[in-house]
Amino acid sequence: MNNPEQETGSAHQARCPRCGGKFTCNAGGNTPCACMRYELGPELLKELEKKYKGCLCNACLEDLIRKKDNADKLSI
Repeated sequence: MNNPEQETGSAHQARCPRCGGKFTCNAGGNTPCACMRYELGPELLKELEKKYKGCLCNACLEDLIRKKDNADKLSI
């Protein structure tokens, strides 16, 4: 995700703009952030960047991906 704090080069505590939950964001840190393992796709990523400022927690990312996958299956 796009987070201005990514430039710091270290993990930090963040609050998910979708659910309000706290999580550790490691984007820009020494190890890859957990969110980097998700395949969001360009459409979903663009939608998320418009709707939310900052990174989403893993639980919200998983929920959004699951909903997207279910919607894709229904539209086939």
